[in-house]
Amino acid sequence: MRKIVLIAPKFFDYWKKIKTELEQRKFEVYYINQSLTTESIVKRYIDRYGNDKIRNKQNFEYYLKKIADIPNDVEYVLVIKGDSLDKNILGEMKDKFSGAKFIMYQWDSCSNSPNALEIAKYFDKIFTFDRDDAKKYFWKYRPLFFDSSDCKKTNKIYDILYICTLKYKRGEIYKEAKKISENEGLSFFYYLYIDFKTYIKRIILNRDRIYMSIPFKNIKFKPLSIEDTAKLYDKSKIVIDYTTPSQTGLSMRTIECLGHECKIITNNKNIKFEKFYSEENVFIYDDNIKILPEFIEKPYKKNNDEVIYYYSIKGWIDTILGED
Repeated sequence: MRKIVLIAPKFFDYWKKIKTELEQRKFEVYYINQSLTTESIVKRYIDRYGNDKIRNKQNFEYYLKKIADIPNDVEYVLVIKGDSLDKNILGEMKDKFSGAKFIMYQWDSCSNSPNALEIAKYFDKIFTFDRDDAKKYFWKYRPLFFDSSDCKKTNKIYDILYICTLKYKRGEIYKEAKKISENEGLSFFYYLYIDFKTYIKRIILNRDRIYMSIPFKNIKFKPLSIEDTAKLYDKSKIVIDYTTPSQTGLSMRTIECLGHECKIITNNKNIKFEKFYSEENVFIYDDNIKILPEFIEKPYKKNNDEVIYYYSIKGWIDTILGED
């Protein structure tokens, strides 16, 4: 059986989807969690408050232990993000897995993850979801994916869906979208998540205007699972997306809308360069969100099988491993 080492963060279980797809291709997958903060309280404390020397020592020992029992004859080492890796750890891996092809995929912009530049020279192939980073560093551009197994054919009962981790600008978007929905008689489903401790800090210590203006009952303190999010996509005609100015890559939400056949309203202008872009399905707003009646009324324009495959997790894996 072919062997692959998958190093990825435990982020909303997307690593499980990648692992499952690889296993369906008859790979024996050796998964390593690259987010040490989720491994234990001690590791989280050292990662956040330890100095560089202590943190690097912890990371080095962690990875040495993880790779010790993995066979040497792996075919690929696939790293997603890799912000807990450094030259010493990768040097050990290159020695142990000397016959493997090392591949890195960045699903964050380098402005938010500068470690990517430090470890880039250890990889045979590098992909990024960020068009600007791809041009700047001569990496391969590859957008994110959706999992077709999450996409069910159900009735679209919500006109507009908005899911977000609540921050200032996202709170403003929620309020504006809610007002527009009420004025236009549209059904609007929203899920505003924030960590409870952060919420208390924003309300009591900061007296933050946008948080104080949203009723307590409208805020959730538990993030939605991938499964529950997918069910909401299936029920929604239009999804609102907001991308922070420092990120030019398309969000996972944007790609998932394609699989669930949702139209999307986004501030990310780079969506115009994607294979699935059409004026029927995509509306781009500037600083202030807009929902034009004519966009709402347009029927969804279905994409062809080739486009759907490219943005699916199957197409993503084929591109990353170079087996398409």
